[in-house]
Amino acid sequence: MIRRPVVTLLFLAGIAFCAAFVAWAEESSFTRPPVQYKAAALRDPFTNSLPKKGGAAGDTKGGPPTLTVTGVLWGSKTPQAIINSKVVKIGDVIEKAEVIDINKEGVSVRYGEQEYLLNSPAVADTKQKKADDTKGGKDGK
Repeated sequence: MIRRPVVTLLFLAGIAFCAAFVAWAEESSFTRPPVQYKAAALRDPFTNSLPKKGGAAGDTKGGPPTLTVTGVLWGSKTPQAIINSKVVKIGDVIEKAEVIDINKEGVSVRYGEQEYLLNSPAVADTKQKKADDTKGGKDGK
């Protein structure tokens, strides 16, 4: 029975305390000094400070990027190749060149409006051996 009046008394004391605090805060009115921008000599963090590479982002003039085929899987439903240490499939884009075909001869890519054939390692080795045989071996003797 005494419990209810005690709770009511504590509640009213809390409200009185809050009202006194708000009145004190309004009287003292905190003033903050004006903020001034003093970083005119510093670089803007939102500008691109990286050096620009040879052209615009969509620029494809000059020829394809250097792409090295190190492996080809062409006999499955989803042929794949390893180009520049990355596994790619038809439709993937690597170094702004789109993979359009993968077969036993190599990987066909489209760079800009041109298509290029990147020979598979086996085809490249065979061509190298034939060239060496016509010269008299690898030593050229």
